[in-house]
This record gives sequence, structure tokens and C-alpha cells, in this order.
Amino acid sequence: MPLQDVITRVQAEIRDVGIGINEADARTGLIAPILSALGWEGLARIRSEYSVDRGQMRWDYALLDSNGSPVGVIEAKAPREDLATHIDQPLTYAARKGVDFCVLTSGVLWWLYLPRERGDPAQRRFAAIDLRVDDVQEVTAILESCLRYEVLIGGAGEKHARGLLEALRLEQLVRSEIPRAWRRLLEGPNEMLVELVQEDVEAAIGERPAYEFVKSELSKIVVPRRTEATTERQGRTPTLAPLPVAPAPTTSQQTRQASSTSAGRPTGIRLKGEHRRVANTWNDALYQLAVLILQRHPSDFDRVLDWSGPNRPYVVLNKEDVPRTRRPKRIADSPYHLDMNWSSSGVKARVQELLRLFDYASADFEFEFD
Repeated sequence: MPLQDVITRVQAEIRDVGIGINEADARTGLIAPILSALGWEGLARIRSEYSVDRGQMRWDYALLDSNGSPVGVIEAKAPREDLATHIDQPLTYAARKGVDFCVLTSGVLWWLYLPRERGDPAQRRFAAIDLRVDDVQEVTAILESCLRYEVLIGGAGEKHARGLLEALRLEQLVRSEIPRAWRRLLEGPNEMLVELVQEDVEAAIGERPAYEFVKSELSKIVVPRRTEATTERQGRTPTLAPLPVAPAPTTSQQTRQASSTSAGRPTGIRLKGEHRRVANTWNDALYQLAVLILQRHPSDFDRVLDWSGPNRPYVVLNKEDVPRTRRPKRIADSPYHLDMNWSSSGVKARVQELLRLFDYASADFEFEFD
């Protein structure tokens, strides 16, 4: 019977009888059928109560290669038992004996380990399956790719398991880093965060505060470190201090802001009298300027690779070096890719930087509006 059908049948057994069965019934009704469907049947391939080190350790099941040596061990428990309390000894012996795989299972839960990896048991577990809730196709895919007889003794099972473990470790690393990244954004502050605050303040009060002013004010905000204990004591979630409001702009500032915002989006750009049409977006204005400069400076355009902000380059040769959220776009038919995710103020700042990079004055360039 195909493994997927066996798993479906085992899931039905679990629903029917629950998890109150003993270890012997779990072995017979839940574990053995799955192992058999994976090709582990016959005494040449699988042995029960396998003795290790003259009886100092007994594995409930030993999965054997063609030479009769264990390539995998399985420790079985009753469904109601806490698996976490039973993994240390079988994992230690499996690592000592050079065994590729160790499985701890109650028939309901299946925890799969690479014993020879470093770290505590949690750091060596590459998959955790719960047959009560997990999708049958996903379960089948994991077990087929790692524990089927042919793939395990051939080495492909271990290779695939290592891939799963690396992916899991990366996911855990990213998850742990996200709160730190968020705190760095708040405590920085960095360029993107400053621009977001500028836009939000402008939307709220109709005036856009200066970049350096926002940066200075954000640096004054103390971000409380929220803990569960603090929350329980206070009975509420701590809040951030309010953002100070920027001083009202002077008449000359109001005039400059009106001239830059009332016209809307640019429809063209002009560099030293040379015109290019723009697709009515600020980001395309920056892109068209980059194309113009590429055409005017083909021999030394590679200086754009030195154009960067505090946390990232703005132009790269490999677009994979720019996060997709930054919308990298190839500059004409060149190998260079431009970061294309900016607010209007961000575009204006990048334009000035790009002009300076190629020794143009601000007066050499202008946005055009219909």
C-alpha cells in the first residue's frame, strides 16, 4: 500500500481510538505500518529491541543497511508520554555509533533527528510531525525523502535532511533577528524610517518636517523594553512617548514646499538642456536621470557602485543583492540595477547625490511638470 494511503489510515485510527493507547498498541497499529510502507520490513532491514554495547542500550527499532549495520534508530513511546524527556539517551548512543538518523515517535508525533550534528537535541531535529493535524501530503513528502529504505541507505536521505535542518535553522535565525532589527530601526534611526515618519507627519498635519529635524527628534525617543513581567504588573502594554511636532515653517519654507508639492508628479526631467520623458512617477524620474548619465558617462559609469546610503548600496551589478521590496530595475541595457522604491523626498535626495557623484551642479538639473 502506498505510504500516503497508510498515513491516511493511521490518521483515521488516531481519530477513532484517541491517544490513550499503550506503547505496544502504538507500535503495532501506528508505527509498524508506516515503517513497512517506507520499505523497512524483513529481518534483513529492520530489527526490534536491538542491543547496543552489550545491552547497555536497547533501541526499539534498528534500521539496517545491506551490511546489517544500523543507519537509523527508532525509539517508540506511548502517545501520552512526553517525548522531550526520552530523547537524550537514544540520541547520544546513535551519535556515538555513527548512525545517520534517530527517530523518536509515539505513532502520533514523529520527531526526526540528525544525531551527529552539534548542539542540543532541539538543534539537531530537522522535522516534527503531528499526525493529528499535519497535512498527509506534507508528511508523506518528508518521510519519503528522508526515511524510505532506498534513500536512507543510499545517502540521499541524510542529504535531504540536512537541507531541511539548514532551512529550519535559518528560519529560527531570522525569527530571532526580526525583533533586534526592529529595535535597531527605532533606536537608529535609519534613512527609511526617517522618510516614513516624514510622510506620516505630512499626511497628518499637511506639512513635511525636515529630514534632519525628524532624525534628531527620533533619536530622543526612548523605546521601552517590553517584557511579560512588566506587562502583567502594569496590566497594559507600554506605549511610546509622543513624537514632538516640528516648528511651523517660515513663509519662505512654505513657498518652497508649495512649489515642490503643488505640481504633483514629474512628467519629465532635463539635464543640461537634454530632456527625457517620465512615466509620471518620482521613481521613474530618478531612473531616467540614471539612464541619461549612463549615456553621457559610459566609460566611468561604474562610479555609481560607490553610491550608497547608511545601510545599503543604491546601485548593484547583481539585482539579487537588492531586496525585492526595493524593486531593483536594470538601467537601460547595462549590467547595473537601481534601487527603485523611494518616496518623493527620497527621490529628490537621491537625485542630488547622483548629480554630485558625476560633478553636476543642482542648477544643471530640473524636474518638469505639465
